[in-house]
Amino acid sequence: MFTLRGHDIEEFVGAVRRYGAETTQVKALVDAANAGPEIANVHIAQACGTCQLRAA
Repeated sequence: MFTLRGHDIEEFVGAVRRYGAETTQVKALVDAANAGPEIANVHIAQACGTCQLRAA
């Protein structure tokens, strides 16, 4: 299973502090984070048959 660990986030934040967020890839990530989720949690639950079974 892939996951982000605290160390990954801390290292990323440190790199952005040191070098800035002006590169295209970092700016795209910051923009995506600021935009918020495109799919609300309620829509994810309604789209998944397994989630429907667990809720019942």
